[in-house]
Amino acid sequence: MSKDYFIGLDIGTNSVGWAVTDENYELVRIKGKHAWGIRLFDKAEVAADRRTKRTSRRRLARRKLKLKWLQEIFKPELEKVDKNFLPRIKYSSLFQEDKMLMNNSLTSKDSLFYGKIDGKLYTDKDFYKQYPTIYHLRKELTQKPAADVRFLYLALHNIIKRRGHFLYEGNYSENLQFVKCFNEHLDFLKNISQEEILPFELSYLTSDQEEQVLTILQEVLSISERKNQFYQLFGAKDKVSKSIIDILLTGKGSLHSIFILGEETLKFDFNDETFDTETYPALESLLTDDQLLAIDKLKELYSTLQLKKILGKNNYICEAMIEMYNTHRQQLVMLKNFIKKFYPSKKIEIFRNPLNKEKEDFTNYAYYIGTSKTNGLKNNNVGLSSSANGTQENFYAYITKILEAPPETNNDSEEYEKRKKEIQQLIKSYNFLPRQRSKSNVVFPNKLYVKEVEKILEVGKAKFPFLSEKDESGLSNSEKILKILTFRIPYFVGPIGKHDNDETTHGWVERQNDLPLRPWTLDKIVDFDKAEEGFIKRMANKCTYLKEEDVLPKHSLLYSKYRVLNELNKLRINGDQISVSLKQKIFDNLFKNNKKVSIKLLKDFLVNEGVLSKEEIKNAEISGIDKGFANDYSSYYLLKNILGESFIEQNEDIAENIIKYITLINDRAR
Repeated sequence: MSKDYFIGLDIGTNSVGWAVTDENYELVRIKGKHAWGIRLFDKAEVAADRRTKRTSRRRLARRKLKLKWLQEIFKPELEKVDKNFLPRIKYSSLFQEDKMLMNNSLTSKDSLFYGKIDGKLYTDKDFYKQYPTIYHLRKELTQKPAADVRFLYLALHNIIKRRGHFLYEGNYSENLQFVKCFNEHLDFLKNISQEEILPFELSYLTSDQEEQVLTILQEVLSISERKNQFYQLFGAKDKVSKSIIDILLTGKGSLHSIFILGEETLKFDFNDETFDTETYPALESLLTDDQLLAIDKLKELYSTLQLKKILGKNNYICEAMIEMYNTHRQQLVMLKNFIKKFYPSKKIEIFRNPLNKEKEDFTNYAYYIGTSKTNGLKNNNVGLSSSANGTQENFYAYITKILEAPPETNNDSEEYEKRKKEIQQLIKSYNFLPRQRSKSNVVFPNKLYVKEVEKILEVGKAKFPFLSEKDESGLSNSEKILKILTFRIPYFVGPIGKHDNDETTHGWVERQNDLPLRPWTLDKIVDFDKAEEGFIKRMANKCTYLKEEDVLPKHSLLYSKYRVLNELNKLRINGDQISVSLKQKIFDNLFKNNKKVSIKLLKDFLVNEGVLSKEEIKNAEISGIDKGFANDYSSYYLLKNILGESFIEQNEDIAENIIKYITLINDRAR
C-alpha cells in the first residue's frame, strides 16, 4: 500500500482479531473486501495430563527393572527346584489359549506352583489356602525360614514392587514419634503466625501423651467425636486451631481458614491423587515460601498420624495388614448374617456383581472389593475397586441407605437394633470392612519395608546359603537385595539410559565404564562430582544485561540486599519518604537480626529510635508495604547464627558460594 495505515490486533487465548484502517480510522479495502477478520485456533492446554502419563511410564519401567535385578539373583536357585517358575509368572496374565509354549507345565491353570514341595503335590490352591494374602507369607518369613525358595522370592518380589516413599530421613522410628514431630512443627507454625498464618493457640504435647494419641486414633469413634477429643488434647479452642487439627485428622482443609490471604478460598485434600500434580502447583503460585513449607509440614504430620493408625502397636507392615484382614473377615461375617436375617432379599444385590448396573452410585460389596464369586468361581471386576464407584465413601453410603429401610423380618428387634447400631458406628468411624489395598498405603515409608526385608533375610540365611554368597563386588546377595529396595538415582545425575548399557541423548552424565547399571555399580559408572557440575551448568543461566555473568540465586546476599533496599525506597511514614540514614538503620538493626520483619517490629524500632512517640505511632500511616515486608535478608541472618557475623562480613564471597551451592544442590544424601 502506498498510503499510511494502521493495523489493530485483538489477541486472545484462542483467537486473533485484526483490522486495517487508514489515518481516519476507516477500514481499508483490499481486493474489494474490507481488511478485517479473525483467526481461530485451539486454546493452549497445560501439559499436566501428558506429564502424569510420562511419570507413570517411567515409574513402571523402573519397577520392572528392579524386579529384573531381583530375578537375576534368584534365578539360579529357582531353576534348581522349578525351571519354569519365572516363565509361568510371566505368562500368568494371559488366557490359556495364548500361552503358546510347548511345556505342559506352562499351560497349567496354576500360575505359581506346579509340582511337589516336601514330597507332596503343591498347587496354587494349596498356596492360597496356606497364605490367604501375601502378608501372611511375609509375616511367617519374619519368624522362620521359607519352606521353599519360591516362597522367599514371592515375598521379596511383593515388597520391592511397591517399596514405599523416601520422605523420612534417618531412623523411621523417630518420625513415628508424633509428639516430637508435632512440637517441632508447632514451633515453626508459631514463628510465622504473625505474618503468614492467622493467630492461633495450640498446646505442646508431652512424651507421655504419645500413647493417648494412638488410643484416640484406634478407638471406634465418629470423625466429629475424634475431632473433639483432639481439640481437648491439643487445647484447640479458636477457629484456626481447630482448622489445623481438622487437617491433621482428615487431610482436608482450605487456605483461608489458616493463612492470611484475603479472599482466597482454595481447598486442598492430601488424599487426592492429583494433589502433587495439580493442587500443589496451584498452591505454589498463591503462597509464600513459609506458607508452602507450613503445608508440607501439615502433610507430614497427617501422614505420620495415618501411619500410626494403620500400624498400631505392630512392628511390621505385614502384621498390621493381617490384623486388618482379620477385622475385615469378622465384620464381613457379621454383615452377611445381619443381611441374611433381616434383609434376605438384598443378599444377592449386596454381595454379588449385579447384572444390570443402572445407577452410577451403585457400590455394593462386590464393587467395593473388586471381585465376586458365582457358583464358587471368582469373577474379577478389573479396576472397579479403585474407580470412583468403588470408593469407601460410596460403599458406606450404599450400606447406610439399606439400613435406613425397615427390616424385612421382625423376629428379633433387640438384636436388629444392636447390630444396626454397631455397623452404623463402624461406618461413622471409617473402620467398617477396611481394605488392605487403599490410598492410605502411600504413607508407608521405605525404611519400614527395609526393616521387614532385613528381618526376612536374616531369618532366611540359615536355610538358604546363597543369600550370604559374595561376588567380585564384595557384596552378598542379601546386601544386593537391600540395595535394590533402597536404590534411587540422585536427581543431579540425570538419565543414564533406559536399560543397562543403552545410551540416552538427553543426559549430561559421562559413563566411566561399560558396566551394566545396577544399584551396586552406580558409583563405578558415574562420577558424581562431574555429574553435579554438569547439572549446575545446565541449570544456571547468564545475566540478561551482563552476558558473561551467571545469574544470582534468589537468596544470595547481594540480591537479597538489593530487594530489601528497593522495598525500603517505597516506605512512607505519614506520606513522607524516610531518610537514607534511617533506611540504613532499619536494614542494619532489623533485617540483619530477624528472619522476617513485620509491621510490629518496624513500629517498635521507630519508637525506640525516637522517630515517633508511642502516641504518634498509634495513628501513624505506614505505606509502601502490605502487612509487612515482602523481602528479607534471611540468608544473612541464618549464616550469621552459624558462622558468626564477623566471618560473614570478612568472607562474603565464601558465604555467596555456600548459598549458591545450597540453591543448586539440595541432595541430603551427599
